[in-house]
Amino acid sequence: MKYISKLSILLMIVLFVACSSDKDTGKMSEKEILMNEYLDKGHTISEESFNTIRLSLMQAMGANGISGAVEFCNLAAYPLTDSLSEVFNAEIRRTTKQWRNPKNAPRDYELKILEEFEKIHSEGRLIKDSVFSLSDEEILYVRPIYIQGLCLNCHGSVGSTLSNDNYDVIKKLYPDDNAADYKSGDLRGMWTVKFKKEKKRN
Repeated sequence: MKYISKLSILLMIVLFVACSSDKDTGKMSEKEILMNEYLDKGHTISEESFNTIRLSLMQAMGANGISGAVEFCNLAAYPLTDSLSEVFNAEIRRTTKQWRNPKNAPRDYELKILEEFEKIHSEGRLIKDSVFSLSDEEILYVRPIYIQGLCLNCHGSVGSTLSNDNYDVIKKLYPDDNAADYKSGDLRGMWTVKFKKEKKRN
């Protein structure tokens, strides 16, 4: 399988910055219309996945506090994401350069995208969700994840927004944790939704 070339990475930068929700299908090619369909589908899937995981996380936190939320992430978040992938018939992932669960470590092509995200974010520009051909057989949708206030309970500054007691719980479950010391508004990572290309109908 042929993955992203250097030329494709350059094209992605344009997509990240210029991708627009203004879709005049009368002026779009068949390929552009198809890609926008995947863009809409990816947005819907990532939004529903986020809401499902967030609700489960809030329930765990309500029942057992921050330690309950951490244990939920350790035991259930990844299996839940796999279940959502089956429901939507697409591979759903959350990935970041500063992962807590090693299973969320970026693949090579994801790392390149994350680096472009970081560049755009550091320049104060908005990162929009986007979609492009990953290979002749696959379409990849990507969407940035930003740190929100609630996230700081588990990903904030140790000894401040993330208490030492809660971080001790995290370190017991994730000895190699690399996902703390964030501030609200920081770029955390991204959602990816990978689709198999639909075969053309005759």
